[in-house]
Amino acid sequence: MAVDHGREAWSRRVAHETTLSRRPALAAQPFARNGSLADFILALKPRLCHNLVSEACFERILTIARWLPPWLNCGFECHLNAPEKSVDFLVLAHDRTLDCSLPGLDPASDLANFISAHPIWSRIKDLCISCNTPGSLLEESLTDIWWEFDLHTTSPTYLIPNVFMGTREVPTGTDLSAVRAASTRYRRVMGAALSQLVSPALTAEPLTTATECYERMGGEAVGFEVGVMLARETKLLRLFMRNVPKDRLGDCLVTLGWPGSVEKLEDCLSGLLELADCVGLDIDVGESISPKVGIELGFGRRILPAQGKEHEKWVRLFDALVSAHLCLVAKRDALVGWPGGARLTTNYDLQWKGFRLSDYPIYRALSHIKIVIEPGQPLSAKAYFGFIPVDKVHLGCRAVGSL
Repeated sequence: MAVDHGREAWSRRVAHETTLSRRPALAAQPFARNGSLADFILALKPRLCHNLVSEACFERILTIARWLPPWLNCGFECHLNAPEKSVDFLVLAHDRTLDCSLPGLDPASDLANFISAHPIWSRIKDLCISCNTPGSLLEESLTDIWWEFDLHTTSPTYLIPNVFMGTREVPTGTDLSAVRAASTRYRRVMGAALSQLVSPALTAEPLTTATECYERMGGEAVGFEVGVMLARETKLLRLFMRNVPKDRLGDCLVTLGWPGSVEKLEDCLSGLLELADCVGLDIDVGESISPKVGIELGFGRRILPAQGKEHEKWVRLFDALVSAHLCLVAKRDALVGWPGGARLTTNYDLQWKGFRLSDYPIYRALSHIKIVIEPGQPLSAKAYFGFIPVDKVHLGCRAVGSL
């Protein structure tokens, strides 16, 4: 049986463990009264700011977290071989995240002014509304929506997220007629979702290329998300595939029509690929496939902190990254020590739907490693890690996506 790789497995597990009942709209009141996501971020500051996140970067995370509700799953992207203490911030989008958070903004704040005036945020809110409309195409077909904030800049553009979406309608398998039917549904669903964010004229060719990529794989790998990079000056879409056979990674890239050198890629991954249980593939597509590729390495379905043999696997992988000069020792040590659990302590009673959030632990876990291969650039590695702030089995809230 194929094993799900890290991030997609995390999303599926959280979705499985949450009910699909629609949550009622929350009262429009500032989160300062009932707490915000910033409460959880602040609780994690000692670990985040130890060799991973600078004070300036942490403040940018808090700027975003203060206007988000406290029940979200979050994650971070860390460049392992870069000396800078900077991460990108990833947040799942609940079906009513914007509905209940935007009214809570201080109308005089810079963030409120920025979001209310920026056309991209208007499009994102339209997407969330469409996904929350009963019986709509997107409500029935999208499984994941999450945001990634690029925090490496100090300009207000860091408040514009890249948006990643998953759907059930992914072409896969060896039955040609079934694959073609799924391709038609896939183009319809993703076309509708993407048109909420960017002009259909800009995504027509990338979406065609994406569909062709899934068809070519013939079931060897499964696509689970598409990313539109709203914060970056690119017209490319990013495709994420899981369950890529380790021993056929090069063949899969050739099948996709990847223009890079398979031999060089295999040489770059020597000593790393065999350490992972699960392999994923990230590719950028436009009229054709970009030579830049990301190889994701992970260890399966676990949503709770890695322990025992699983933790040992992470240690071996990080040690190998250090030996390959792809990870700084300080960042390895910080990330190896990241998994665990703790309870939230606040100066007030932070609750959601009658549950006291401080009664539930914050679970910290590692998701996956991504090796980035790009022509003309040195090999680089990123780690994806995050936390689950509450036990969603008990809270019963609907998750549209997660890290």
